[in-house]
Amino acid sequence: YLDNLKQEIDRGLSIKLNGSTLLCTDLESKSRMINFLDAPGHVNFMDETAVALAASDLVLIVIDVVEGVTFVVEQLIKQSIKNNVAMCFVINKLDRLILDLKLPPMDAYLKLNHIIANINSFTKGNVFSPIDNNIIFASTKLGFTFTIKEFVSYYYAHSIPSSKIDDFTTRLWGSVYYHKGNFRTKPFENVEKYPTFVEFILIPLYKIFSYALSMEKDKLKNLLRSNFRVNLSQEALQYDPQPFLKHVLQLIFRQQTGLVDAITRCYQPFKFIDDKTAHLSSPGKSTPEGTLWAHVLKTVDYGGAEWSLVRIYSGLLKRGDTVRILDTSQSESRQKRQLHDISKTETSNEDEDEDDETPSCEVEEIGLLGGRYVYPVHEAHKGQIVLIKGISSAYIKSATLYSVKSKEDMKQLKFFKPLDYITEAVFKIVLQPLLPRELPKLLDALNKISKYYPGVIIKVEESGEHVILGNGELYMDCLLYDLRASYAKIEIKISDPLTVFSESCSNESFASIPVSNSISRLGEENLPGLSISVAAEPMDSKMIQDLSKNTLGKGQNCLDIDGIMGNPRKLSKILRTEYGWDSLASRNVWSFYNGNVLINDTLPDEISPELLSKYKEQIIQGFYWTVKEGPLAEEPIYGVQYKLLSISVPSDVNIDVMKSQIIPLMKKACYVGLLTAIPILLEPIYEVDITVHAPLLPIVEELMKKRRGSRIYKTIKVAGTPLLEVRGQVPVIESAGFETDLRLSTNGLGMCQLYFWHKIWRKVPGDVLDKDAFIPKLKPAPINSLSRDFVMKTRRRKGISTGGFMSNDGPTLEKYISAELYAQLRENGLVP
Repeated sequence: YLDNLKQEIDRGLSIKLNGSTLLCTDLESKSRMINFLDAPGHVNFMDETAVALAASDLVLIVIDVVEGVTFVVEQLIKQSIKNNVAMCFVINKLDRLILDLKLPPMDAYLKLNHIIANINSFTKGNVFSPIDNNIIFASTKLGFTFTIKEFVSYYYAHSIPSSKIDDFTTRLWGSVYYHKGNFRTKPFENVEKYPTFVEFILIPLYKIFSYALSMEKDKLKNLLRSNFRVNLSQEALQYDPQPFLKHVLQLIFRQQTGLVDAITRCYQPFKFIDDKTAHLSSPGKSTPEGTLWAHVLKTVDYGGAEWSLVRIYSGLLKRGDTVRILDTSQSESRQKRQLHDISKTETSNEDEDEDDETPSCEVEEIGLLGGRYVYPVHEAHKGQIVLIKGISSAYIKSATLYSVKSKEDMKQLKFFKPLDYITEAVFKIVLQPLLPRELPKLLDALNKISKYYPGVIIKVEESGEHVILGNGELYMDCLLYDLRASYAKIEIKISDPLTVFSESCSNESFASIPVSNSISRLGEENLPGLSISVAAEPMDSKMIQDLSKNTLGKGQNCLDIDGIMGNPRKLSKILRTEYGWDSLASRNVWSFYNGNVLINDTLPDEISPELLSKYKEQIIQGFYWTVKEGPLAEEPIYGVQYKLLSISVPSDVNIDVMKSQIIPLMKKACYVGLLTAIPILLEPIYEVDITVHAPLLPIVEELMKKRRGSRIYKTIKVAGTPLLEVRGQVPVIESAGFETDLRLSTNGLGMCQLYFWHKIWRKVPGDVLDKDAFIPKLKPAPINSLSRDFVMKTRRRKGISTGGFMSNDGPTLEKYISAELYAQLRENGLVP
């Protein structure tokens, strides 16, 4: 019902986030309005899951009872904890324990107990148990859910006094045994008894399955009438066994009241809203009462119409209202400016008028989510998740929607951060229209794709080619289908699957080489200008790993990377105690950006602190430019520690002229620092989670051996099943077709998911600066030439190297320093 797209129906899996607004009834017969969001379960569409997490107060994590707690489930638990979202767990496919695995009741209980123990091992002290109403049992195939509390209310409520039902319910999980009116935590002697969950829940459930499938209608009718107060119609008695079983279970658990009751008892509305916002003005103050304040989460395509998915946190939104939209990318830049200006006592007029520049839009329509339908409404209130038409042109990925009555209210308003899409897009393809005249259609379609797929990144290279970065093969396949069939409706040429790379270094810069510039004045000769010297060295692997999670430190000494520069004292302590930095370096960190760091390593006696303060913003901006595009192939730089060693600024040049010169010169100096530190190329590594039958493990091992750089690092037996969970790693560029190979080789008995959550980068073999590396034509490059091969192919594709297919004009230090200095370095054997 929630699969709207033709792709979703044909493929049999969810691709897009969808939802429904329902009026439900709990166990106390109270009506509850619940906004349900259904997020795809495949890891390629984890960006849609991230949107759902940002919108929700409670997450229902659905677990396959046969597979148990897989690595994907672990990650969902960690992301829920990171986002401070309350959790409930649905243990699904309960029918498979009985019909597929054919486990007896006691073994089924042990399997369920093992899954819940695994859940609690990842939840950091939060205890999850069926008796706490946060574990739900379900079967999608048979269409039922129940909790222990709900089962007791149906099966035992008529035989137990109402005052004792709660006490009875709390004894239906764990090592609790019952005999002749007594409960004990140890088995009774000389009496064969099962735990209470088996005796009072599973055995009755097994009887229902047994009677229904064996068509023992009289026994089933008596069981249902005496225990569940359910009567079977004559029409139902004519059903075949499987439909009959489904009908019976849906009669028993008729309104899913246990699920609704669990949701209403677990959710925590608005408790952690501060973690979803960036406090840009008046930190600590709450949004003024009555102010319209909402989070625009993504753009949704419903039948060709653009709607925006919005969660309202404050105020009332009506159709026809005029609202303001601030894109989250702009809110991030405003936050950075505030941190930079935090010591100023006066606010500039420019900042006061900034709200006037925020786009305003009219709300054309408001709708409730209804699966395949949109139910129009006139207004939306606090706490609702709704669809809004008319605002999608004012933002790209996500935004803050607001309407304030006064400037004072504006000062107290908070703005939402850009969404963390959990994974990073590293799977890459290049495309262009088959007919050049159809380029405008392609551009318009790519703009729509960028809006409708939250985690996608679309870029244009200098060569004019359009690059799409996504989360994996399935993600790209779905995206390209939409691009061709729904939006562009043209024929498109695409490249073979590629990947993004990162640039880094493996050693410390062998020399401090100042990079200078000359400033020309009208009618005068060039005068001595700027001089900047920067050194580079690789960062500590532990710090790189922490920065990939957007944090530094651990426990109470943990800092979020977004606000890390606002607490210099704590940052210095963390760098000294957690990463072994010396005091001077830890006190002079200027910026962290994309897994890199810039340190001021100048001496106050040699360079005036006032001079550095004057040009600090431009130096940091030059550092930002550097790490976005490195000198090897204009790929992002990752895991490099830059040190500003010296800067010389002429005193008789206009400050504004000087500021405009510092940024590009700082970028050039950083390039020199990287090229003198043994530059290397890094490739992204997918982690792979494979579920396969145990006898087929040798086939999986053989498939992994065929792919360069792949390895298996853990094999786990799935309890109570003949399955194995195999965890490994495979380079992204080698991963194309892996899932297809696995399914074909195992006749469909092996399934895998590949993901890039932990942002693992590994050095590509070879020397990127080796001009003599052997790269054959139309054949795979040797292992020791891979770095050079990847760099040259990337440069040619981007249009950086223009000397043709076999050109060898690769990255070189010679491009950035004088010919005399380069010759001198070569004579001393410092460069090849």
